[in-house]
Amino acid sequence: MKTVLIVEDEKMIRQGIKTMIMRSGVPIETIMECNNGETALEILKEQEIDVMFTDIRMPNIKLGLLQSVLMTICTMKVRYTWVL
Repeated sequence: MKTVLIVEDEKMIRQGIKTMIMRSGVPIETIMECNNGETALEILKEQEIDVMFTDIRMPNIKLGLLQSVLMTICTMKVRYTWVL
């Protein structure tokens, strides 16, 4: 496994997930973080992501944006997704 994306608006939760990943012993090259769905969508369009942990209840997230993220996950570059 190479690249993980964490999408979470709460900084402490994002950092906690990152810490658990780093302590897991799973070989990870890159852990990317973002605090909103819009940034996540841009990352997904530009880069291959192996695993994404995402919060689906974030401020200012609209149904259309959530649908775009989910369509990107289903059709493009994410191998595994965990919804928090």
